[in-house]
Amino acid sequence: MTFSFLRRAARTLLVAAIVGLMFQTAQGQGITTGSISGSVADPTGALIPGATVTATDLGTNHTVKTTTGKDGSFSFKDLEVG
Repeated sequence: MTFSFLRRAARTLLVAAIVGLMFQTAQGQGITTGSISGSVADPTGALIPGATVTATDLGTNHTVKTTTGKDGSFSFKDLEVG
C-alpha cells in the first residue's frame, strides 16, 4: 500500500511540474502585435473611399499610414504592441 501511495504521489507531482512548465512557456510568448480596422464616414454616415488614415504610437511617435478602400474601410495589421 505504501508503494502504491508513493507511486501516485510521484505521478501527481510530475504532472503538476509539467503543467507548471507549460504555463511558464505560455506566459513568456505573450502578444507582440495587434491590428486596427474600421471605416471612415462623413457626418451624414456616407463612407469615404480614398481617405488617408494614420495610426500613431504615442510612446515613440512612430506613424503608419493607409488609405481607405472603395467601401471606406481600412486595416492596419501587425502593429507592434506598446
